Amino acid sequence: ALKQLVCREADGTVEVRRNGRVILQSTLDGMALMASSGCSGQGAAASLLDLWPESQDLAEAHAWHRIISVNDTLRDAKAMAHEICNSKVTALSFTGKDQVVLGVQSGWLFDGAQVKMENVKAGYADIPRDVLKGVNLTFEPRMKVGIVGTTGCGKSSLLLVLLRVLEPRAGRVLINGVDTRDIGLSTLRSSLGLVPQDPVLFSGTLRNNLDPFNHYTEGRIRQAIKIANIADMVEAWPQKLDHMISDGGSNLSFGQRQLVCLARMVLRQPALLLLDEATSAIDPHTQQMVQETINSAFPGSTLVAVAHRLETILDFDHVVVMDRGGVAEQGSPREVAQRKDGVFRKMLSAKRVW
Repeated sequence: ALKQLVCREADGTVEVRRNGRVILQSTLDGMALMASSGCSGQGAAASLLDLWPESQDLAEAHAWHRIISVNDTLRDAKAMAHEICNSKVTALSFTGKDQVVLGVQSGWLFDGAQVKMENVKAGYADIPRDVLKGVNLTFEPRMKVGIVGTTGCGKSSLLLVLLRVLEPRAGRVLINGVDTRDIGLSTLRSSLGLVPQDPVLFSGTLRNNLDPFNHYTEGRIRQAIKIANIADMVEAWPQKLDHMISDGGSNLSFGQRQLVCLARMVLRQPALLLLDEATSAIDPHTQQMVQETINSAFPGSTLVAVAHRLETILDFDHVVVMDRGGVAEQGSPREVAQRKDGVFRKMLSAKRVW
């Protein structure tokens, strides 16, 4: 029972205990709770299940799963532990109301997604030439990466390869050392998030567009719309979160549709977040708010963004300059911008950004 759980803090870590036995402990970075390796001979999956033995979802958990949210609290192990131990309700859940709602993520990608592209060549079925020509890239976990280049240079095709919409003709793509061709499509894509160039919304309430499977609490949803800068818009609607969205989001502006997609990603917190020119149709003021969101709202995500406006990626960790299907330059934005006669430097000069 949840009432039997107590929290203990020592040496910068937090533990959740029942009858003196450690059930959960914080991860080293303090952003999640994991099953205690020493609490059961049956392994970590059994330890997670020990939180609530009747839970079928926890019964299916693996040793590498982590609890990343509890109710409205996200990626704060200490606060999540106290939320569990101090709760007055009597059940755990992954959906629903009047319960402690857990967010569980596979630990395979919990520390972020390292992405490697090794000599990747790719093209479209009806076009014999390659649009990606021997691309070699490495993005470290939790890195923010901007992809820039002229139209047709292969920026969006690179994202399609990561999504396995476009399969490599040669070479391979690795995520945390695993070839993406060895990962089931549903598993791969459930671990990724996408804010596309053409935002995808369906007919239904805003709430259902943000949380179609009822995985998140009301508080988490409201946090997400605030972070994505659409809280004022939602509050102005008589039905608030139950406002009806037309098919394709036709009753919203293009920029509003992109912001709704961004709010969806704030909720999901994917290990790898892909953005394809996500600020191309947003006014400068809203663009600034979006950039603040992108820079701060995804601490556990590796973020790869195709940049429409060069100023949006100047604070990123890494920039990749694509040219004619290959990598012309890469490095930190400041480093690449200082290269004499460099492509990125010329792009910035033409845009009068730097």
